[in-house]
Amino acid sequence: MPDSVHHLIQKYLDNTCSVEEAEIVLDYFNTSEGMKLLSELIDKDIEEIEKLISKNGAPFCDYNRIYANLQQRIESKFKED
Repeated sequence: MPDSVHHLIQKYLDNTCSVEEAEIVLDYFNTSEGMKLLSELIDKDIEEIEKLISKNGAPFCDYNRIYANLQQRIESKFKED
């Protein structure tokens, strides 16, 4: 992945990109490489959330189910376009 795309993805995640930049990021996420990266980012976030939950003793949430649901919604959205 080119550094420019990585930079745009970070801007997208920070909600600081322009409409045009967001379109570039979404087009990238529509590729197999982009879908893989998006899945990895979600996995990383889930791991961090689970660490915080176990550290703070908060009740466990079924993140695997949530992740599967999110992934299904993302994939169905890409199929619609």
